[in-house]
Amino acid sequence: MMPELLEEARVGANVNLRLRVPVTLEHFAGHFPQFPILPGVVQIDWAVRFARRHFAMPRDCYGVHAFKCRAPVAPGAELRLTLGYDEARSTLDFSYAEAQRAVSSGTIVFR
Repeated sequence: MMPELLEEARVGANVNLRLRVPVTLEHFAGHFPQFPILPGVVQIDWAVRFARRHFAMPRDCYGVHAFKCRAPVAPGAELRLTLGYDEARSTLDFSYAEAQRAVSSGTIVFR
């Protein structure tokens, strides 16, 4: 399940999106029972899926570099996702923020 896309805009080489995390997202079940948070792997998946809509990227992912989770994401949260693809290096930089708080960021490397 993907987040609700509230807004998207291309600014230079970057894409900026405003998203709402579904309250009923199946990944919240068991992660964690008393304090559901959005798993980091889901954040990475969403970044790649949204980036593929805007950038011509290779199909295969080689790995994730420097992924950092700075704050938990609760069900129903509104996030800003910023994407930037470097074609020469085949890398996708992404960052999530909620209000003024950084949530996560990283670089995905493609083959």
